[in-house]
Amino acid sequence: MVNASLPLGPTLETERLILRPPSIDDFEPFTRMMADKEAALFLGGTLVPAAAWRVWSSNAGHWVLRGFGMFSVIEKTTGNWIGRIGPILPVDWPGTEVGWGLAREAWGKGYATEAAARAIDWVFDTLGWDDVIHCIESANTNSAGVAKRLGSSPLRRANLPPPYQDIEVDVWGQTREAWRARRQNSRSQHALSITAIDHVQITVPPELEREARHFYGDVLGLREIKKPAELEARGGAWYRLGNAQLHLAIDAGATGAGSRRHVCLAVNDLEAARTALKAQGLDPMDEPIQADGLARFFLRDPAGNRVEIGQRIK
Repeated sequence: MVNASLPLGPTLETERLILRPPSIDDFEPFTRMMADKEAALFLGGTLVPAAAWRVWSSNAGHWVLRGFGMFSVIEKTTGNWIGRIGPILPVDWPGTEVGWGLAREAWGKGYATEAAARAIDWVFDTLGWDDVIHCIESANTNSAGVAKRLGSSPLRRANLPPPYQDIEVDVWGQTREAWRARRQNSRSQHALSITAIDHVQITVPPELEREARHFYGDVLGLREIKKPAELEARGGAWYRLGNAQLHLAIDAGATGAGSRRHVCLAVNDLEAARTALKAQGLDPMDEPIQADGLARFFLRDPAGNRVEIGQRIK
């Protein structure tokens, strides 16, 4: 006799979601989702509870017979069941698929992409699949958008097996190698990991330095801090604002690429940030003055504004 208390498979997690095999407790919210005409539109249409039970039971059976199946998706903040996402491979299916279907209240939050990405990692790393597909009807633009964000592309048209043989779908997909290369590139980009604003530098012309220092120090009451000795000759002043700083610099009127106005964004790993930016085709430029224990480089945004990336050296 099967012990219903034993899990059918692993539990996976993302930042906001838990993916676990289905349980009997999930049937009620699944029934509500399948009674919602809009939510069920591209999931085979609405189902009465008796028909929904057969579909739900077939997913549990898929786990037993195949060793994998669609995960129940649980929202961490509420504990609510919000849909099902994961691998399926019915007989005569167009390929090894990771599919998704979410309750309408979970739409528009990026949950489908987040959960599907975790499921795809699992099927490639654990099940050893060579590729993954997504069967999407042409009118289902929301799911096509999810497939695009996952990095998949349209491969071919296909009809589903009976009893859905009249449904023609676009088969989207990608190989394991393409997925892993994209994920590695994504992780490199995320290595930038900006943690805070280190400081903001504003500029005033030399003739207004006295008035500006009075405004920021006396009128606004900002606490002035000592500048590094090598920068004293430039004039201006530095102020402390909580964990950040405001730098008042003297600038005779340079604009665009010549301006010294900038924001400095703090990171925990300067070289990882440099690598991540280079991977995106940018060319970080070293800052010759390593002031106040700050290692940094800078780049220009599309409008020519200077953006510094810095790491405090302890």
